[in-house]
Amino acid sequence: MRPMAGGASDFWRVYDAVAAGECAERVRQLIEECAQGSDERRAQAVNTPKAAAAAAGESREDETPLETPLQATCRQKRGDLVGALVEAGADVSGIFEGRMTPLAVCIMYGQEESVRALLDAGNDPLEMIWWVWVWGDNADNKFCTAAHFCLAPMRVGSSGWWYGPPQLGCFEVLLHKGGADVANARDWRGETPFFWLAKLSLGANDEKAACDLLVAAGARLSGVFDRDGSTPLTIAAVSANARLVRLLIDEAGAPLDGGIPSNSFTALHW
Repeated sequence: MRPMAGGASDFWRVYDAVAAGECAERVRQLIEECAQGSDERRAQAVNTPKAAAAAAGESREDETPLETPLQATCRQKRGDLVGALVEAGADVSGIFEGRMTPLAVCIMYGQEESVRALLDAGNDPLEMIWWVWVWGDNADNKFCTAAHFCLAPMRVGSSGWWYGPPQLGCFEVLLHKGGADVANARDWRGETPFFWLAKLSLGANDEKAACDLLVAAGARLSGVFDRDGSTPLTIAAVSANARLVRLLIDEAGAPLDGGIPSNSFTALHW
């Protein structure tokens, strides 16, 4: 193997560290050594494909597959490294199913500090995430905000209708950064995160934690309807989720009638 300089050399150093199973702290340190204070060099170190080295006449003796460090990390299921690479500017396009953003990728892996770092760097807490909802032979495009996605993140490497556990640490970071705007944001059906909470049956501890975070951030329940005229409280009542009904009334202050349109049923009807 002959010596290499510039972006290709930096790329190999980072890739080899990932392939060798180095810890996230060491990978971050190595990226910064390669970057030398340059954002451009930092991005090159985590994105330069191996094909670029070959095109530049640089060679290696081994036959390692052509992939980026982030692809290698995801293949190895090393969630602890994802944040370090995405923060450095790793390109997430084409790696995950759907139109995942850097923020969404860090949420998928529960990387709270990386979510905070991305938001501090200017990423929009209201950014939209897109994926394909698959059932049988049918598929449909779905959109939601990063806050919705925290409650039902897509499992890594699976179709959009397989969800992983809620990432409430990332949820708290988003709500802290975005406040009421994030807490009351709407998905493709016009539903706020409170609607997702009512539909997902997360379990007692997660429901309580998510409800408290939404209330503290300024999430509204009065006069908030989906496109069918339902409220989160109505949905919880229809689902016979007495635990969540009590939470929404006692902790979140959800009104029993909710200002329901005249042609819709209230939670009391159900």
